[in-house]
Amino acid sequence: MDICLLGNTDSIITRRWIESFKDDFEISVITLGKRTVKGVLNYNIGINERTPAIFPRSIKTVKTDEKGKKTVSRTTHFTRLTTDLFGVVSGVIERIKPKVLHAHYITDYGFMGFKSGKHPFLCHAYGSDVYITPWKNHENEKRAGLVVNGADLMLIVAKTMKEHLEKLGCDRHKMKYVPICTDVDFFDPRRKRREQSHGRNVLSIRKLNPVYDVETLVRAIPIVLNRFPDVKFTIAGRGTEEEKLKQLSKSLGVSQNVGFVGEVDYAEMPGLIGGSDICVSTALSDGTPNSVCEAMAMEKAVIATEVGDVPHMINDGETGILIPKKSPEVLANKIIYLLENESVMRNMGKKARKSISKNYNWGKWKPIMKKIYSDFI
Repeated sequence: MDICLLGNTDSIITRRWIESFKDDFEISVITLGKRTVKGVLNYNIGINERTPAIFPRSIKTVKTDEKGKKTVSRTTHFTRLTTDLFGVVSGVIERIKPKVLHAHYITDYGFMGFKSGKHPFLCHAYGSDVYITPWKNHENEKRAGLVVNGADLMLIVAKTMKEHLEKLGCDRHKMKYVPICTDVDFFDPRRKRREQSHGRNVLSIRKLNPVYDVETLVRAIPIVLNRFPDVKFTIAGRGTEEEKLKQLSKSLGVSQNVGFVGEVDYAEMPGLIGGSDICVSTALSDGTPNSVCEAMAMEKAVIATEVGDVPHMINDGETGILIPKKSPEVLANKIIYLLENESVMRNMGKKARKSISKNYNWGKWKPIMKKIYSDFI
């Protein structure tokens, strides 16, 4: 086994990563997610959902081989998840004996990788696991510090992560910048557009969780509708704040102009983005957001909060527009500005695609990551 990847297969980013390298390396994946990736060895570890922190009745491991054959094993009567889960994960790693262990996300899968003691150990930092979670309490900071210091290489998706990792004690020489990039051939503006309502459409494709602050967009909608009453807002994704956001749109009297479309399959994403005019990202924390890359690749004018590496991705006023966090009035005025200046909006989108094709094209970065794997193997 060349590579064992620890990561959430329910995340499209993890699945795409594995898909990108499974023809080049023999890969297995260990995950707490429910989805599997075809063509690789999957270990889906299930936890009693009613008591996810302590006292699980059992931990179930479903092994799915490259041909889709499943084998189920179950361990029972455990007392603490933090001990037993690490034991199960370490046991799987010991059995498959990978040449490289690669964990995605410091504060959960990264810590599992660290506890396994397997080397070479690569860990990928994504966003909240660097900017937010380690600083919530001392225990989180300690865990993150163990991971970043125990890893043989820290892969970062944003240049702004370096100073945060240094605060956790990580040596800069151990960091390698490999951004989350976009397949610009898949996200091509010439692809068929998904049907949208007649008129202008503003799109958000971030998860409906607090860190992405979609509430700011919803609060901006009444201001936009006061100037352009026919504009439609499409909010894709699911999350803990979905019902709250739906109720907010009703209380603001804008629900007729807002469509909550739920989770959209990755294959349909180019069509969804293609049917919009403006894409918005209101995140409070980010690395190199895939959603922003994809919208820019589709020649859309993007309005995004200036967090993480977004200011490196967007040249404000040229390839997109940057706004401060939690600023619904500013966001509304920028949407109005673009709708009033269609030529600016179109030119911004064309420049955005050129920028993404040059700097965040997966075709450019995949060979770099392939060499990193090969060097460790």
